Amino acid sequence: EDSFNRWEAGQTLFTRAILSNVSKHQSGAELSISPALVEAVRLTLTDTSIEKSLQAMTLTLPSLKTLAEEMDVVDVDALAASDKFLRKHLASTLKEEFRKVYEANVLPKEPFRNDAEAVGMRRIKNTCLL
Repeated sequence: EDSFNRWEAGQTLFTRAILSNVSKHQSGAELSISPALVEAVRLTLTDTSIEKSLQAMTLTLPSLKTLAEEMDVVDVDALAASDKFLRKHLASTLKEEFRKVYEANVLPKEPFRNDAEAVGMRRIKNTCLL
């Protein structure tokens, strides 16, 4: 239950941030991201007590399709610009944290492992690339 609540809270925060920026984009205002959202991502990214697959899912932004479902009229350009802005802002602001988590989760190529820990490590590592 706590895992689902954590994921859902993250999706809600990301959705609000992106849709808020859609409105700003449409009106020509400057896009922005709340420092509280950046800090929430930082804390989730660096929390080693979270199972890695859950950590990756929690840090994954909602799809454009999911975001579009929240809009009365879908403005594809504004939605894409807002999504891209959030991704770039998080990547630049948390660059060092993403790098450290990525490097901490690189597995040796041989022997290949498919256990839950290895799958989680690959998921969080790949999430850091996005």
